Amino acid sequence: MQIIESTVLGVRSAVWRLKIDDASPEIILFPMIHIAEEHFYNEIIKKLEKCDIILCEGVKTKKASLLTKSYSLVTKNPKFDLVQQKSIPLDHLKDRIIHADVGSLEFDKKWSKLPLISRIFIPLLCPIVGLYLRYFGSRQLIAKSLGLNLHKSRDET
Repeated sequence: MQIIESTVLGVRSAVWRLKIDDASPEIILFPMIHIAEEHFYNEIIKKLEKCDIILCEGVKTKKASLLTKSYSLVTKNPKFDLVQQKSIPLDHLKDRIIHADVGSLEFDKKWSKLPLISRIFIPLLCPIVGLYLRYFGSRQLIAKSLGLNLHKSRDET
């Protein structure tokens, strides 16, 4: 199952519709990208406005914000013309949103179980990667790492 496709033509997010029959509820999966063009998020908002319930993920802790700092660094390069996912205006949908991710306490507890070397270097490397992409990266370089397929490609097989 293809989730995110990254080709020379650009990045594409596959929307998946899951429904058993006409009487059952429909579940729609919107694979998200942390940084993208603003019109991508505007299209997602239009689709979300048609949903009765929105299950979303994301962890809000100081540790998690250190890990995602690289996104804000990349979007500060005007030549990329990219914005962060967290810039999506969802206030008008807040009564339909259910946070379906781990809580901040659980995240911090799991984080503290990582090896010390990981807890030190991952937060240090994220801003470095963000700065590198901001000043020396390209949209193609960013997009190259976005492809996500749940099945092996023909080449991998």
